[in-house]
Amino acid sequence: MTLLRKELSSCTLEVEENGVATLTMTDAARLNAFNEENLRNILEAIILLRKTPEAQVLILTGTEYAFSSGGDIDLLSDMESVEKAKWTFEAACDAVNLFYNLEIPVIAAVSGLVAGAALSMMMACDLIIGAENASLFFAFRQIGFTCDSGTSYHLVCKLGYHKAAEILFLGRKIDAPQAEELGFFNRVVPVDQLLPEARKWAERIASGPMLAMAYDKKLLRAAMHNTYYQQQELESQYQILTWASDDFKEGVAAFREGRKPQFKGKWQKEYRG
Repeated sequence: MTLLRKELSSCTLEVEENGVATLTMTDAARLNAFNEENLRNILEAIILLRKTPEAQVLILTGTEYAFSSGGDIDLLSDMESVEKAKWTFEAACDAVNLFYNLEIPVIAAVSGLVAGAALSMMMACDLIIGAENASLFFAFRQIGFTCDSGTSYHLVCKLGYHKAAEILFLGRKIDAPQAEELGFFNRVVPVDQLLPEARKWAERIASGPMLAMAYDKKLLRAAMHNTYYQQQELESQYQILTWASDDFKEGVAAFREGRKPQFKGKWQKEYRG
């Protein structure tokens, strides 16, 4: 059952009763390129999502032939001043950060082309499922541009320095099997199975102990810069918080009784108030 549906000019947000939200970029004619209108629409959709406590996991997707081609070439070519360029680049970063900073898990369901700043938006998600027709195009060098919106950070975290340098310096285009092998994609599926598979993952996540998973997300992010002992201390802090939750009590009771747990704690309700 759909609880909420918001159609904007370049994207649509849906939130279902089971806690699964889907944000679909729908500007197929422009390959879901980032321009001022599209970026405003994404911001509006995420603001609405954050105000919807039923939403426990988000699927981010595009159209069949393009997740997103990144920055709109017309927008990039029309930048007539440093001030305009700075605004444009910061707007793209803000859009990527909307997904990176979401407390709930985010699944990218990727079909077709992914290029430019959209590469960082994809990598900012927690899980990535790719369709067999997906291709990642690191084409910054083709227009004499550096990578942007956190792409270099994500590349080095995923691949290490030398493989990241190869991809950027040579302007690699990476197909779906290579993306899975390199670790960009968690899984590759046929195009017609992309959204069903993403929904299957999202439903499984949404039925779980959302408070614990939200803290796990924080732990994984912190592990990229913490020391071993700092990470142990943070784990201890979050375990105390989850130990006090009703979901923990239910999980222990279900384990003892040999039944499936019925978790009812929700991230927004328990953590955000």
